[in-house]
Amino acid sequence: MEIPPATFEVGSLFRKMEEKDTKRSRYYMVVSMLTEITELYDIKVYSDRGILIGSVKDVILDTDEQSIYGLYIENTNQELVEGGSAISIPFRWIKAVGEIILLKKFPQMVKVPQTKDHI
Repeated sequence: MEIPPATFEVGSLFRKMEEKDTKRSRYYMVVSMLTEITELYDIKVYSDRGILIGSVKDVILDTDEQSIYGLYIENTNQELVEGGSAISIPFRWIKAVGEIILLKKFPQMVKVPQTKDHI
């Protein structure tokens, strides 16, 4: 069965990671109940202090390792992310996934580096 690029079978990713490295596999088991990665889209993400960061707009995959690298969040909470800029949250920071995503850690404030376009 061919799977569209945006809907990888999550279960197979977890099994491969468990065989490769049991220490890393715990991060991937967080979403083991999902049947498709696309189920993460639009889920609200909360910091370890219970503050809304934003909603998942995309999932960043590491195709070499066949694992989830992180979550891409747009229109973030300006109290946590300077200017409400888009950010990537490492998947290893995730504590729980359900109706929301809860992180086990997140910085007090994320500063956005100045680029030549902003100077």
